[in-house]
Amino acid sequence: MRILQDGSRYLIVDVTHEDVANLWRLLPKGVEVPGPHEVWSKLVDPIMGKPEIAIPADIHTDDHQHRAEFDAVAWFQYASDGVILELARSGWGGDYPADDVARACADHNKEVAAVLLAAESQDEMGFECHVNKERALAWLNEHRHGVFVQLEQKDLTE
Repeated sequence: MRILQDGSRYLIVDVTHEDVANLWRLLPKGVEVPGPHEVWSKLVDPIMGKPEIAIPADIHTDDHQHRAEFDAVAWFQYASDGVILELARSGWGGDYPADDVARACADHNKEVAAVLLAAESQDEMGFECHVNKERALAWLNEHRHGVFVQLEQKDLTE
């Protein structure tokens, strides 16, 4: 990413989806701002076209009345090797490690936060989160190869 100045205006060029994901992580928790995919769609899509979500994930309440899709790439960038391994061991969703992915992403994604709020506001209502295994593995192989190798060694890539 490069920032160019033209008088009193600034122009951001060569922006990648990863740049946007990293920028929003710098904001304080609880600040209501769109997630990286939403920022990208409002600022960059009109010029460059819609990007593909790097690591698709989804969350829904147990009754499927509330649902959101989101990009989990920011979580994968900052998660420890151990928690990524736990997510893989849990089958990439439907268990506590995937719930933690959603909770972390909810800090800056109002759609995910809304699903969590809906689940928490009803008695005996829960939620499930699932991360796309194939896309997560492809991203890990390219960006965090050491974690990918650990997953291969533990037969968690099949």
